[in-house]
Amino acid sequence: MNRLLLRGLAPFVLMGLAIVVVPAISDSGEAATSSTFKGSKKVERIFEDDGAQEVVDSRTVKVTVDKTSNLRGRERVRIRWTGARPTAARAVNPYGEAGLRQEYPVVILQCRGREGKGLAPETCWTSTRQQRSLTNVWDSAEAIWRDDIFATEAERQPLSGVTEETAKSKCPNLILPIEGLDGPSSHITAFASAKKTFLACDADTMPPEAAVDASFPPAELAAFTNEDGDGDVFFEVRSDVENESLGCNDKVACSIVVIPIEGLSCGTSFSGCRDDGRAEPGSSFDSSIGYDQAVSPRFWWSPSNWRNRITIPITFGPPPNVCDLLDTRSPFGFYGSELMSQAGLQWAPAYCLNKDRFKFQANKMPDDAAFALLSSGEAAAAFISREREFTGTGSVGYAPTAVTGFAVGYIADKPDNGGEVQKLRLTPRLLAKLLTNSYPARLAGQQHPGLEKNPLRINLDPEFQALNPGLTEDFETEAAAALMSLSVSSDVVATLTDYIDRDKEAREFLDGSADPWGMTVNPAYKGVDLPVNDWPLDDTWLLPSNQDCEKANTTPYFTQVAAPVSSMRTIAEALLDSWPLVQTRADASPDVTSPTGFLCKYGRIDRQDIGHRFMLGVVNLGDAARLGQEEQRLVGDRAAARAFDNRVGA
Repeated sequence: MNRLLLRGLAPFVLMGLAIVVVPAISDSGEAATSSTFKGSKKVERIFEDDGAQEVVDSRTVKVTVDKTSNLRGRERVRIRWTGARPTAARAVNPYGEAGLRQEYPVVILQCRGREGKGLAPETCWTSTRQQRSLTNVWDSAEAIWRDDIFATEAERQPLSGVTEETAKSKCPNLILPIEGLDGPSSHITAFASAKKTFLACDADTMPPEAAVDASFPPAELAAFTNEDGDGDVFFEVRSDVENESLGCNDKVACSIVVIPIEGLSCGTSFSGCRDDGRAEPGSSFDSSIGYDQAVSPRFWWSPSNWRNRITIPITFGPPPNVCDLLDTRSPFGFYGSELMSQAGLQWAPAYCLNKDRFKFQANKMPDDAAFALLSSGEAAAAFISREREFTGTGSVGYAPTAVTGFAVGYIADKPDNGGEVQKLRLTPRLLAKLLTNSYPARLAGQQHPGLEKNPLRINLDPEFQALNPGLTEDFETEAAAALMSLSVSSDVVATLTDYIDRDKEAREFLDGSADPWGMTVNPAYKGVDLPVNDWPLDDTWLLPSNQDCEKANTTPYFTQVAAPVSSMRTIAEALLDSWPLVQTRADASPDVTSPTGFLCKYGRIDRQDIGHRFMLGVVNLGDAARLGQEEQRLVGDRAAARAFDNRVGA
C-alpha cells in the first residue's frame, strides 16, 4: 500500500455499548489448551512420631486458570480452585504482607522459572521481607519452621538460608548463633533476580521494586477459600516492564505458583508446629483470638508447604517497545480512537517483525482530531467509529477494521469481608446522575443549591439500592459520587450521552423531573443538550469550608470530584489500583511569597482500602479484557438499546 491509497482509507471501529459494572491430570498440572490451565494436586499435612508418619489431613485441590499464554504486564488472570481447606481468620486485604495473619489461605505467587528449570522459593516474588524471611526469633516455640520433617539438616539450624560469613558482612542486624549458647533463630529466603541475589534479611537488602510505597501495589495473594472449599480470585501478572528484578518477558520462562496452605508437617521438637487453628472456618480475623502461625501463609517457603504447590507455566507476549528495538524504520502512523489501543499493541509486532510489511503504529488521539489530520493530508489513515464530513481534497473511503467498544468498569467490595462484587446493575438515569454531578459527595456538598435532598453518593441512592440489594452503604468516599470519564472530545462520550438521551426516564430527569424517590438533577445541567462529544464542566460552585486551603481554592468542587482525564487507560489503571482520580486532597505548606502565608496543593486522594472500595469509570473493552474487569448488566430502555444496536450494525 502506498500513501495515496491509505489516505483514501479511513478505518472505523464498529462500537457497541456495554455497561460493565466492574470484577485426571498430573500433580504438576498440564495445560488444557494453549491458553488455559487445569491442574490438580493431592496436598497433605503429616505428623511424625518416633519415625512413624501419620497423614493428619489430605485433600485434592483442583485449579483452573482462564489464560496463561501471550500475557501482558498488569494483565489479570482468573484463578479458581476447589477442594482446599476453608480459610479462617480471613484478612480483609489478602494482598502482600496484609494477608499474613490468616489460617489456611491459598498463597498465589509469580515466580521466574518452571518446574525442574530454576523454579524455587528464591525466584518467587514478595513485596516485603516479612513475607519471606524471619529474623532474630528468640522463642523456640515460634521458630516452628525448624521442625518441618521435610526440611534438610541445614534448614533446621538456628541460621538457615544464608551462611554465617555472608550474614556477617551483608546482614548487620542479624544476631548470629554462638556455639554452646541459646540464641535466636533466623531463616532467610533470598530473592534471586536474573542478575543478582537480594538477601532479604532487612528492608535494605530487598529488590528496589519492593520499596515502601512502590509504584504498584502488591500482586501476591493469600486468598481465602470459602466453606465449600472453593476460591475465585483475579491475579495480576507483572512483566519486566513493571518488575525488572522478577524479569518475566517473552524470552524468560515464568510461572504462577498456587500453594494451598495445609499447615506445617512436623516432628515433635516444637509443639507450636502442630497447631491447627484457633478461628472458625469462614470467620474474619479477630485480634482477640489471633491465629496459629503453623497454618498461616507466613511459611509458604517451608518445604512441607512448598511441596504442596501447583505450578502454572505462563508466557508473555512481546514487550511494548519490541518494534523500536528490532525495527529502525520510521513507523507508518494510524491515528484515532483509543478503543483500538490494545489491538494496536498486538498488531504492531506482526507488522514490524515482518520485513515484507510496513512498520505499523497506532497513535491515540480524539476521533475528530484524527479525522482532521486525515482531511488535511497530515495523516494517511484514521481509526474512527462513525462517519464524518470529509473536507479535504480527493475522496475518503471507510472500511471495517475491528469490533470493539467501551464499558463502565467498576471495583466494589461486598459487605462483611465477602470479596469483590461480581454483579452490579446500572440504568441510563443513574449514569445521568453521575455525569451531572447530582450527588453532593460529602455533607458540605449538600449546601449546593438544588442538591440539598439528594443522596450523597450513588450507593445511597434508592434507585441503585433497588437494583443492587445487599450491598454495603459503607463507602464514605467522594469517588462513589462520580463517574471517571474523559476530558477530551471523543466518540465514546458522544455514544454514551446519545444512549442516555434516548432513554425516556433519563431524559426526563435531565429536564428537571424528580426520580420516584425525589432526587433531582444538578441545576447546572438542567436541560443539557445531548449528545455531546465533550462533556461540559458547567458547575462552577465552590465548596464552603473553614479550612484555609479550601477557603483559598478557586477550582469548582465538582470539577475536582469528577476530575476527567484524557485517557481511558488512566481510568482502567485507577480501577485496577483502587486509586480514585478525585483531586480533593489539600496539602498546605508555608510560603512567604503568598499573600496567605501558605501554598495549597490539591492532589489525588488516597487508594481505597480493600473491603471499602467503590469506583466507577468509562474504560475501553480492550483494557477491560486485559485487566480482568468483567462485563455485567445494564438495565434500561430496551427500545433505546435496540435502536442503538441497529445503528451500530448498519
